Parts: sequence; C-alpha cells; structure tokens
Amino acid sequence: VVAHRSVPSQAQNTTITNTTNNAQICTNDTKTLSATLGGTHDNPSVVWSVVSGGGSITGNTYTPAAAGSVTIKAKVGFCSQDVTFNVVQAATAPTSITGDIAICPGNSTTLTATGGLEGVNSVYEWGTGTVPGQNIIAGATGSTYTTPILTNNTSYWVRRVDQGPCTNTTAAATTTVTMNPPILTSENITICADLLPYTWNGITVTAGGNDVATYNTVSQMNCDSIVSLNLIVNPMDNVEENIEICADFLPYTWNGITLNNGGMNIATYSTVNQLNCDSTVSLNLVIHDLPIVDLGNDTFICTGDLIQLEAYNPNATYQWSTSETTSSIWVGGPDHYYVVVTSAEGCNATDQIYVGNMPFALVDGFNFVPAFGETPGKVRFSMVNPQNVSRQEWDFGDGSPVDTNAIVEHIFPATGDYLVRLQVWNDCTGAEVSLPIHVDVTTGIATLIENAVPIVLYPNPTQQILNIKVAEPAVQLQSLVIYNIQGAVIDAYQDLKVNSHQIKTSHLPAGTYTIKIQTNQGVSFKKFQVIQ
Repeated sequence: VVAHRSVPSQAQNTTITNTTNNAQICTNDTKTLSATLGGTHDNPSVVWSVVSGGGSITGNTYTPAAAGSVTIKAKVGFCSQDVTFNVVQAATAPTSITGDIAICPGNSTTLTATGGLEGVNSVYEWGTGTVPGQNIIAGATGSTYTTPILTNNTSYWVRRVDQGPCTNTTAAATTTVTMNPPILTSENITICADLLPYTWNGITVTAGGNDVATYNTVSQMNCDSIVSLNLIVNPMDNVEENIEICADFLPYTWNGITLNNGGMNIATYSTVNQLNCDSTVSLNLVIHDLPIVDLGNDTFICTGDLIQLEAYNPNATYQWSTSETTSSIWVGGPDHYYVVVTSAEGCNATDQIYVGNMPFALVDGFNFVPAFGETPGKVRFSMVNPQNVSRQEWDFGDGSPVDTNAIVEHIFPATGDYLVRLQVWNDCTGAEVSLPIHVDVTTGIATLIENAVPIVLYPNPTQQILNIKVAEPAVQLQSLVIYNIQGAVIDAYQDLKVNSHQIKTSHLPAGTYTIKIQTNQGVSFKKFQVIQ
C-alpha cells in the first residue's frame, strides 16, 4: 500500500511499505518490526501500533500478550500499511502439585500438576528430588503421576517442555510426599476392684497398670494404629475419718449418726465414691476436755483493795474483759469481769464474776429511853438508821464492859454525866457517834446534855477520805480542825455551813488523830485512825 501526504510549505510525495516478517512467533518470543519509505520525503519517523491481538511495542520491538492473530500498523503521516501474523502459545510453569501428599507407609499416591498454561505440543516432565532437571522419571509426561509404593518421605518436581514449534522448558513446581507414622495411642480406664477380671477389646486383664494390654487397628487414613491400655483399679475403700471436737459439741452428729462420746471406730457408714466404688468409712472421734474455769461467786471487797482472779489451765491462752492475756489478774472493782480460756486443742471455756466494793458502815446516831420503872438507872439504847453494819460496840462511859448487841439495856450505877459512844463496823470501814447524857437515878430522868450533837465519822479507820456527817438536818458543820497525837494542828476547814463534809486523808501518815468539830449547836471532839 502506497500512501502520500502533502506538506503545506512544500509539495512532497511519500510512500510506506510494512516489511515486518509475518512468520508466527511464540508467546515467549518478540518480533522486530520494519518498514521502508518511498517517494519524496525527509526521513520522517514511523509510528507503530497494535491494531488487534494485544501486546505491546517498544521502539520497533513487539512483545505478545497472548496467543492468537496479531495485526501491526506502520504509519507515516497519513500513509500506513498493516501486517498480520500468528502468536503461538508457549508452555508456562505449573504453579503447584496437588494430591494426597501425606500417606501411610507402603502406599502410593497420585500427584497432579496445576496452574500455568500448556504450550502447543508441550509435555510434562516429572522427577524426584528437590533440584528440577535431576532424576527425571522416564515416561512420566502427563499432568498426573502415580508414585510407586513409598516407605519414606519423597520429594517430586514437575515442569512443562515445548516440543515445537516453540522451544521452552519452564520452571518447576515441587512438593514432598510425607509418610504418616504408625499411630501409637493409649486409652486410660479407671474401674473398681470388683470389676476385675476386666475385658478390653476381647482381651482379659486381671490387674491394673500402664500398658497392661495392646491391640492393633487401622486408622481412618488406613494407617496402622497401636492402642495400649492404662488400667487404674480403685480398691474397695475402707477408710477412717479422724475428727477432734471439744466436749461442748456433744452430742455430735456425723453423717446422720448421733454420738454421745468419743472412741476409735465408734461409728461407720457405707457410701459410694466418685468412681461408683463401694466405700466404708469409720469414725475415730477424739473428745477434748474443756478448760476448767471457776472465778468463784460474786464477791465484795473493801474500797482500795485488790483481789486476784485466777483462771490457770496448762498450755492455755487467756483473754480477759480487761484485755489482759495472763492466767490471773488483780482487780479492784466495782465491775463485772469475765475470761475466755482456750486450751491447746482450741477448746474454749468462760466464766464471769462481779467484784463489788463493800459500802461504808454508817449510823445516824442512837436513841435512848429511860426504863427506871423497871430498874433504877436502866436506859434502853437503839441505833438510828444503821447501814451496812455487821457489828457494833457500846461504851457507856461508866467503866462497865462494852456491849456488842444492836439494842441494849444498861443500868448506870449512879446519878451523873456519861459520854455514851457507839462504834459500828463492817469488814472494811467503821463509824462512831458519841452523845453526852445526864442520868438522874433519883428522878428517873436521862437527858441529852445541852449542845451535844450526834456526829458520825466514816470510814474509821480510813485510807483515802474521811466523811463527817451530822444526823440532824438543823445542825450544820461550821469548822473542822485536825490535831495529831502531839496536839499539833494538821488541817483546818472554816466557814463550812453544811450538814456533811469530806476531807482527804491520803496525805496523812498512819496514826491516830483528833478532830474538833464546831457546829451551830456546840463543839464535839472525836478520834479517827489513818491506815496506809
């Protein structure tokens, strides 16, 4: 085909001839394109293009994309010429080998080459090993290959070889056929002793142990399989249960059985263990004695005194309500005290006691009534409001022996003035009241001497404090002066104007003291003792 073009500036005639060889090529080849120009021209460039069939052109070299008919156009200006040729498929490499590549020893398998493209007149080439081209298997030219009987792991390769018109040997795909080893498994079975002898897969087993029996079978992959038996034989349980309790847990209930005392094999029961085996359980029950704790009866002690509470038990621990942890404590009251004693076996016992302080011995005074009609000089005496008094003593001031009765009758020997003193006590404290009286045996009159005031001192003897109290509401204490045995003034209290007063004696040395008591109705002198 001759084409012409015109140039505006200069008339010129140009022709182009596509001289490219139209012989077929393979898909793995390239083709060189050529063209000649005729007519008048200035050597313009030839423009190449693919009209049909695909592929690409670089410079004047064509590279095919696939097999088939290809048309290439050569063009100069408005002139062009086409050439058509065939592209023949060349073989490409297989991408993989498929098939059963894990087999039992003594079996064969069929392998299949997949992927890639077959060429015109191409064949397959199979071989063993990991290096393509080595150990070629004669006659193996198809896409599939069945191996011989294999006993070891074996590697295979496969590739394609063109036998014309293309000449090409491709890269290879590889795989390894591996041998599945014989399957060795064990079966673990646990039975009770009463199931012996035991039958397993037709085998009679008379005792337990590991690998006591084996049998051969075939796995799902048709491979040999050896199964061994591990047989655990649980005995018929005869067990003992040891329980220790404290005596305060009696009666004790064990698995529905009520027990009132301890002992070895004191009770049994039958059960079934988790493996459904018979089990006989016997009980050994140990009873631990409780600690012996006796703090005694509630008691009273003198104010300021202490009493020891004892809870000793061998190897025990102690917890008192005072937070102390010794076996004994000293307390002074008044309070409730308790202790928890825990033995070495963990058994507890407790006791409590109230320790009170004995109240002061008090008396508000005494009354006297003449009984001269019965006997001249006879006077009856009785205490006024005695409190917490366990004993008393009357001194009538006439040299006669003291009287210790609560209500007394005394016969004064003659008319005169007598200082009658009443002393009262309990186990801790004492008090004293004195009254001067006039007894007239002739007239049968017994009267209180004017300005005589009933005054009570308590506790007497004392340690910490001394209470001074008048028995009549109209009488008031005005002043108090304390003298020691040498007559020296120790303390003085003025402008009291009260019916009772309390003074501290804890700073005074032990001894006998005299107190001068001034009231609005007279003066009284009394003695008291301080003990330390």
